[in-house]
Amino acid sequence: MDEGDVAVTGVDGAFHVFAPMYGDVTGNGDVTPYDASWVLGHVVDSLQDPPVELAFPIEETAPVWAHYPLTQENAHEVANADGDVILDGQPNAGGPDITALDASLILQRDVEIIPVFPVETPPAAPVSAPVASGYGLRGVSASARPGGGVVVLLDMSGMASLRAGELALDYDPALLRPTAASLRHDADAGRPLLAQREGDGRLVVAFAAARPIGASEALLEVTFEVTPRVSRPTASTIRASHLRLNRSRIETDFAFPFRVEPFANRLMANYPNPFNPETWIPFELAADADVTVRVYGLAGDLVRTLELGRHATGEYRGRHQAAHWDGKNERGEQVASGVYLYELSAGSYRALRRMVVLK
Repeated sequence: MDEGDVAVTGVDGAFHVFAPMYGDVTGNGDVTPYDASWVLGHVVDSLQDPPVELAFPIEETAPVWAHYPLTQENAHEVANADGDVILDGQPNAGGPDITALDASLILQRDVEIIPVFPVETPPAAPVSAPVASGYGLRGVSASARPGGGVVVLLDMSGMASLRAGELALDYDPALLRPTAASLRHDADAGRPLLAQREGDGRLVVAFAAARPIGASEALLEVTFEVTPRVSRPTASTIRASHLRLNRSRIETDFAFPFRVEPFANRLMANYPNPFNPETWIPFELAADADVTVRVYGLAGDLVRTLELGRHATGEYRGRHQAAHWDGKNERGEQVASGVYLYELSAGSYRALRRMVVLK
């Protein structure tokens, strides 16, 4: 062998180049809204604390664009339609940063709004304008009741070209239970995709649309139900731990404090008062009870007994819930003008108030 020559040995085998079809996280050879929905599912799982690893539903056979079936690692790569990577200092730094915007890009590609994904274009090609303002977080129902609702609203009506978003809310799971998350939508424009996942004290919601979401539809409403088992006044707070709109991760210190007041035995003022000929008598119960309302004259004579039956813990205030008196005595006669007393009996609880019939 001449000096400087390199020995070469041949081996059997094959070399395969992985040329991904971006957006096809299921590996079935097609990019569809089904792929986008799985990307959103991955997003809401990855934002749990601790993160939950979602396995994409990969086809067992190789797609037309690859020699072998996708691996989960491949699926994460093709899900990253904008090519963003996780920043240093965060878990899995340098890996694909899969966000709700990737789901939006898949939807845009499906309806041919974009011909190719940003990851397939030169690096200088813009993907989305940074988000600086145009949104607001607020809470509704600063004083809730057991079984009642607390609502958090993400208003994005001031944003231009909104197509995707992510919101994580932290709460006390012993006090609250998420019941609904919804995004307003224009029937003509179609409903955006929305995914939500509830963890131990964290709710994550993500949404994506192919076209910009209009100002009138850019409102995300998250509803929590207060547990009915609250026996004493309780203060709590809902906090936002993550917010991303389009590509931009937004630092937020949103905190919504609220107070839950337990139900108490209470007889309220009748309405209207004075009245002619009928009135409603609202009340509140601290525990399930058989409820009776009795109407008396000022001399103590019994005018009318209203047997309301068994009622559950709660407030009975509206006209379809409160006790109703038609202004008649036990014989069905209209009573005369004057002052009357009404008494609520619920278990061992008794309460008495006055009302006026005025003709």
